[in-house]
Amino acid sequence: MNRRKIIALIIASIICGATAMAQTTKSDTCRWTLAECIDFALANSTAIRQRTLAEDAARIDVKERTAAFLPSVSADIGGQFSWGRNIDPETNAYNNVTTFNNGYGLHASVMLFDGGATYHALCEAKTARQRAMSETQRQKDDKAMEVMQAFVDAAYYKYSTALAEEKLESSRETLRQTAVQVEIGLQSAPCLMEAEAQVAADEYALTAQKHQREIALLTLRKSMSAKVTIIPVICGEPSMGVQKAFGGSRKAFDESWKAFGGADLRLKIADNAVEQARQQWLAAKGNLLPTVYLGAGVATNYFKTLNRSYDAAGFASQLRDNMGEYVSATVSIPLFDRRQRLSGKQRARIAWETAQAERDEAAFKLEIGRAKAARDLEGCLDEIKSLERRVAADSTAHSMNAAKYREGMLSPIDLRTSANTLADSRLKLLQQQMLLIIRRTTAKYYGVEAR
Repeated sequence: MNRRKIIALIIASIICGATAMAQTTKSDTCRWTLAECIDFALANSTAIRQRTLAEDAARIDVKERTAAFLPSVSADIGGQFSWGRNIDPETNAYNNVTTFNNGYGLHASVMLFDGGATYHALCEAKTARQRAMSETQRQKDDKAMEVMQAFVDAAYYKYSTALAEEKLESSRETLRQTAVQVEIGLQSAPCLMEAEAQVAADEYALTAQKHQREIALLTLRKSMSAKVTIIPVICGEPSMGVQKAFGGSRKAFDESWKAFGGADLRLKIADNAVEQARQQWLAAKGNLLPTVYLGAGVATNYFKTLNRSYDAAGFASQLRDNMGEYVSATVSIPLFDRRQRLSGKQRARIAWETAQAERDEAAFKLEIGRAKAARDLEGCLDEIKSLERRVAADSTAHSMNAAKYREGMLSPIDLRTSANTLADSRLKLLQQQMLLIIRRTTAKYYGVEAR
């Protein structure tokens, strides 16, 4: 291999390595929307996986209960060597010989009546399957809401950190202005110390916000069941400005809603529990009644004496000649375990009444939750409107105070108070904007029209 080929291979290796590194970096720092975070969490949640397995088990139960209606068919074959004193099946006389007996049988039976226990057991299994499916969706709703809350918290601390950085930069600019004013005699030395204290306080606030931001990202990653190598980055809308980014976005709300099933699922689960308990009670009633089975079968055998010299009939002819058919009917009446079955019926009745009470409680909670969700959404929208007016007023006031301070007409304490008031109102507005997407989702979850 000549030198040019070696150099070409080295360059190609460097390019491939750089490309792979760029792809890895892009994968680790890709931007995650709320809908993407929810989808990832639903696909990797252990609790949802367990509910899915329970749903599969419920489907198997339905198949098993359905199979109980089919006839029971069994086939048997056996061989037996006998020696010593026995009865000769050909002469019905006692003898003392060694014999070989080979028997074949086929039997079928079907249940004709069992008081409806098998039918109600099937209905109970189907209801349990529907309940399992609803439970799976409810688990998805809970996980989606958990991820949404963690996502909004992470978004809030991302933008609150940006506000803290902005406030710190403003305080540093004020400190530089104060230093110049002290030199020309417009401000005194204590004013400079006050400006330095403001910068120190803002630096501490920024450090605390960064810490909370990292904790919020860890919480989000935990709720998503994300691997360590995956670092979700909150997607905002910088073009809208820090205060309005993401929080008021209907797009994020519309994309995230597809993962939810609605609060009516909880009422549906309660209804399924009532129906399931009712079917169990009906099945327990059926267990108190007699059970009737109808059976039919066919049997034949082959017989040969081993220590006696004679010509036995052939195998095929014996099977044909010895073949017999039969029909049977069986009635099973519970006698000695009737008390136990009666107790089972009474327990099933209590379970049914308990499920009805829990269903009424679920309906009441749904009604209260729907009213609360509507009120929370209206309150959040009203607070956002009020806070927007407050931020606008505080921003204008702070701008005027900053202009007065530059001219030496305002004390640092008054300017600090003005800056803190503006920062507080902006943070409160940011909180409500972050909270708005949760309020909208919760309202739609309870069937309230979200606007």
